[in-house]
This record gives sequence, C-alpha cells and structure tokens, in this order.
Amino acid sequence: MLNLKYCKEVLAKNEDRIILSIGFILVAILSFGAGKLSETYHPQTPIIFQEAPHSNAVSVTAGVARDAINNQAGETIPKVDSAKIQGKIIGNKNSMIYHIPGGASYDRISEQNRIYFNSEQEAQNAGYRKSKQ
Repeated sequence: MLNLKYCKEVLAKNEDRIILSIGFILVAILSFGAGKLSETYHPQTPIIFQEAPHSNAVSVTAGVARDAINNQAGETIPKVDSAKIQGKIIGNKNSMIYHIPGGASYDRISEQNRIYFNSEQEAQNAGYRKSKQ
C-alpha cells in the first residue's frame, strides 16, 4: 500500500517538472488541433489512363473542366479537342445514343456496350442519335 504522505512529498518536490510536462503536452495537442482545423479540403480526382481503341496511343482523362484550364498565372489555356486526341465518337449499342468526347456520359459507357465511330455523321448514318448531355 502506498504511503499517502510519501506521494505528497514526491509531488511537492517535482511540482515544477510535472507542470512543465503537462504544459508541453497541452501545447502539442493544441498545435495538432489547430493544424487540422486550418487544413483545407482539396478533393482529388483520379487520373485514368485508357488505351485508345484501334490505336497504340494512350489517352489521359483527368477530372478537370473540359472547357478551359486556368494556370497559376491566371491565363486561360484553350480547350483541347479530345476528339482529335482520341479520334472516336462512342455509341451505346443498347440505347442507340452516341456521345462525343468531353460529353458528360462519354466515359460512362461500359466496354461491352461501346461501338466506335470516326464522326458524328457516321454515327447518325448508323441510326444513332446524339446525347443530350
């Protein structure tokens, strides 16, 4: 059994060290918490590498605005026509709807339902209609 008088003596003798240690621990906890609060949320969009159909080229699709990209200097970089990069219009065999590069559903068509066209006219001639998105 611990002697209560002995514990009081040890605490009284080391009071400065105990207070200093508790202070360090509190400052560390507060610093960590302040750092977490000041952290801003930056959602990350994955970069997806796909092999272009009927080609050895690899296209890169990033989840960025397709109309323009602003660089750090604030200059607008013109839109890259992904149809020229990939060269394909994708049609959905089930819905008979075709999608152009940059369209909202362009990358969402499952591989088994895809049919590729070289132009919108070719897709229309095959009986497909353009996506509304």
